Amino acid sequence: MMQLCPLEADTSWAVQVRQLTIHPHQQPFIGDLDALLQSQQPGVSRHVMVQDGQTVGFFRLDAQFSASHPFAPEGALGLRSFFVGSNYQGQGLARQALQAMPAYIHHLGLPASQLYLTVNCKNDAAYQLYQRSGFVATGELYLGGSYGPQHIMYLALAVPAPAPQ
Repeated sequence: MMQLCPLEADTSWAVQVRQLTIHPHQQPFIGDLDALLQSQQPGVSRHVMVQDGQTVGFFRLDAQFSASHPFAPEGALGLRSFFVGSNYQGQGLARQALQAMPAYIHHLGLPASQLYLTVNCKNDAAYQLYQRSGFVATGELYLGGSYGPQHIMYLALAVPAPAPQ
């Protein structure tokens, strides 16, 4: 069963993330993994995807996303650096993680009603994955990426109903 967990919750996961391999054609979309793991940007938290006790992927949640990405409404959360290690791809794990994301964000207590991301126009496989996972393309492009234009996509995060009293 797929689990999403804050990276800081278990330091052994950081070692496992560093052991994940990234396909060379995906490297430009993800960036330098060591830099992502060491980054201490305000409002950006690091998380892992864990399957059967093994770290299979990594992502960051950016609570300040709208401050650096004007297309995102104020308070929107950003999904960044999302990837599954090459040894674990093709098993549906990325889709499982994306489907678990709304409940995970709620569990973390993050008040966002939308989760935004950008996906490089050259990365059609990721674009299709996000669409199949419920993300909607805005039809606009983000031109501020270092590797070319990116599609802007978002997922509405349902606000859970209050617990009965």
